[in-house]
Amino acid sequence: MTGRLGRLFLVALEAARVDADMPVLGALRSWLNSWRGIGDVERGMARQGFDLQLTGSF
Repeated sequence: MTGRLGRLFLVALEAARVDADMPVLGALRSWLNSWRGIGDVERGMARQGFDLQLTGSF
């Protein structure tokens, strides 16, 4: 993951792990916890050549 979008994606994921009370981080967490966010992540990974498979385990 070397492109600009790849670096931005890594920064977004790392920011989501920060335990701080900042409005922008709340918005980022909400996006990553939504179907839209999951779809955006999947499409970004596919553009970079990754094959993503989501499975359920019960």
